[in-house]
Amino acid sequence: MQALAVAIALGVLVQATGSQAPPSSAPPLYAGLPNVTGYTPDQVRTIVGLPVVTRTSKAGVTSWLYATPDGDRYVYFVNGAAVMTEPSKSKGVAPSQAAGCSQAPEARQVETLAANTPVYSAPRVRPEAVDRMAAGTTLTVLRAAGAWFAVSLGGTHAAYVHCSDVRVLQ
Repeated sequence: MQALAVAIALGVLVQATGSQAPPSSAPPLYAGLPNVTGYTPDQVRTIVGLPVVTRTSKAGVTSWLYATPDGDRYVYFVNGAAVMTEPSKSKGVAPSQAAGCSQAPEARQVETLAANTPVYSAPRVRPEAVDRMAAGTTLTVLRAAGAWFAVSLGGTHAAYVHCSDVRVLQ
């Protein structure tokens, strides 16, 4: 009798665990800077702004340090082109291939990709964000501003989000 109860309990346990869907992965967290891979120093300066510190290594790699809301982040320049990771580890995505950048001109609505995606008061990264958006937040695009979208935050409030932080819905 006791063996039958254990067998039934095991059967219920197997059935219960077999019917559960695998846990979904959490959305990625915001990385701290828009993807400027492949951009020139002038383009990075226009999109992100001036760095806090600039250094050049013995190998000739220039690094720019930015103080972002998520901590210090670096942009490296190799042969005049920006990369987002240290050059020895660089395998970045070109900005034109980033989620929202290729469709920027015709975008009407965008959706944030990462949790805590910041929106800024101007089309450049600033030390403080106007707001932070959850992954999957739908934003109405007012206009494109280079690599940035001017989006409505409700009412008359507008802010800017970088094209690499969103995907175009329509």
